[in-house]
Amino acid sequence: MANILTTIFGTRELSIFSTALKITDFDKILAEQCDFTIFAPNNLAFAQLSKVHLRILTDDLRLLTEIVSLHIVPARLGYRELLKMCKPGDRGVSVTSIDSSQIQIDLTDGIEIGGATVLSTDVTPCNGILHMIDRVLMPDPVDQIDRSTPPIDRQEVLG
Repeated sequence: MANILTTIFGTRELSIFSTALKITDFDKILAEQCDFTIFAPNNLAFAQLSKVHLRILTDDLRLLTEIVSLHIVPARLGYRELLKMCKPGDRGVSVTSIDSSQIQIDLTDGIEIGGATVLSTDVTPCNGILHMIDRVLMPDPVDQIDRSTPPIDRQEVLG
C-alpha cells in the first residue's frame, strides 16, 4: 500500500501541491512520520489564486511554508472521526494544523475546511488520510490581500 506522500505525488490533480511540499521540505516530514491528515488543494485551486497571491507564494518561502502547513494535521482524521469529534448541536469542529493553527471544519453539508469544499474524502494511504479540496487555505493576513486583482490564467499555472 502506498504512503501518503506517494499518493499525493502520484495524483496528477495535486502536482502543484506536490511541488509546494518539496519546496518547503514537508515531503521529508511526510515520508518519515505517520498519522497525518492532508487537506490537499487541487491544481484548479491554485489556478483560482490572484496573480498577487501567486507571486507571494513563489517569492516568500517562509509564507509558502506557513500556507502548506495549514493543510497538514498531525492526526488521522477521516470523515467518521470528524463527525465523532462534533458535539451534539455543533455544525463542525476545530482541528490543529502542524504549525498549531486552528482550522474550522464545517460538517453541516459534507465537509468544508476553512471555506474550502472537500471534493474527495478519506483516501487512505498507509500513513494517513488525504482529502482533496477546491481552495488553497491562507493565513488571515494573506487572505486580506486586494481581491480586485483578477485570478491568474489557468494555463499560466498548469503550464
